[in-house]
Parts: sequence; structure tokens; C-alpha cells
Amino acid sequence: MENNVLLCVQNKVIRSDFMYVCLECYNTFETPVEWVEEHGLDTPPYEHLVGSPCCHSAFVEAQMCDCCGHPITTESYIITDDGDRFCENCFRHIKLGDE
Repeated sequence: MENNVLLCVQNKVIRSDFMYVCLECYNTFETPVEWVEEHGLDTPPYEHLVGSPCCHSAFVEAQMCDCCGHPITTESYIITDDGDRFCENCFRHIKLGDE
């Protein structure tokens, strides 16, 4: 992958060529947020968390489909030689002669 920027948030590598999808509200975003939960304690140890910026929930990495624009969150997608990505809703597997 050329020209990809890597960010590290609380030991989680955040890649610039990915989008992220919130598992709670399904919003897409580019960069997760980090926050500290003190749980009512006056001194550490505090809990350092990373989540979606919309509702602070868990998230997954996603590529964006170059055809429909929806996030690709499954392992099944096609990437062409010129770098375009297509989700499983935008391509079909066809055997020769079955067209």
C-alpha cells in the first residue's frame, strides 16, 4: 500500500486507507476517538478507551465500495488492478459460458 499513514491510538493501529463503521449506529467515520473513564476514582488507574466519535461504541474497519459507496465490512470483496474496490452487492461470480 503506497502513501498510507499509520496512527496508533492506545496500541491500536489506525490505517488511513480504511474507514470505520460504528457497530451501534452504523455511522462511518475516518478517525476513532479516545477518552478516559475515571469511574469515580480520584487517582489512576483510569480506563483508556477508543470508540466511534458518534456514540463512543465499538467499531470495525471498512473499505468503501467504489461502485455504490457503502462500507465493505465483510471479507468478500474484489479489488481491481487499478485499485477500485467492489462490495459483494456490486459484483457477481460467473463461470465462463454461464453469462
